[in-house]
Amino acid sequence: MTITTTVQCDALNCCAEREIEDAYDSSVTAAGWHVDPNDGYQHYCPRCWPVVKKELEELEEEDA
Repeated sequence: MTITTTVQCDALNCCAEREIEDAYDSSVTAAGWHVDPNDGYQHYCPRCWPVVKKELEELEEEDA
């Protein structure tokens, strides 16, 4: 039996995925991906993260 764990990018219109060691956030970040700091169930690939990070920062500024 083979068990694989993959992380899929949650950004709109992105189909990126990557096999990771296990289902922990540490494995996600070790693979170069990013976990949404406000929602631990959302994960973003290195290509989408800069855009998502900017959007999150803008939302924080609006809330302040």
